[in-house]
Amino acid sequence: MASSNDVSLLEAEIAAPARSRSEADFRSQKRISREEASKLIWRLKEHVNLSYESGATIAAQIGVDEGSLNRWLAGRVKPTFRSLLKVREF
Repeated sequence: MASSNDVSLLEAEIAAPARSRSEADFRSQKRISREEASKLIWRLKEHVNLSYESGATIAAQIGVDEGSLNRWLAGRVKPTFRSLLKVREF
């Protein structure tokens, strides 16, 4: 059975705005290894290639700019840690 402290923490999390929750989640995340980052981008590239959705639609779903998505997929730029978290959630 959950204690009253657990319940109040859950209520506070539910009541908190999405931005503060995502910021807290961001701060609590551990580093992403290069291998995991490569796998995330590889899976994203595979999804983009197999999907009937446009790059703009997929970028919007992830929460990034289409240009950033294209640069990641082309290997010209590496995504930031925060962007990798967004890709992981996608």
